[in-house]
Amino acid sequence: MSATAILRHRLETLPDALARIARTVERLGPSRRDPERFHMDKAEVAQELRSLASRASPATKGTSTC
Repeated sequence: MSATAILRHRLETLPDALARIARTVERLGPSRRDPERFHMDKAEVAQELRSLASRASPATKGTSTC
């Protein structure tokens, strides 16, 4: 990810970030040309969601609601 993209993500509001991630998830799908790409994209989305979760609620880090 470029430095500009990182800065843009840090300045995003939570609703904007979630909308961006939703758009990313909507376009996710396996590719015949690059089957591994789906798993790499999926891992990126998961990491972004973890990052947003920790930014949104740092006090609950490491606790579970289940």
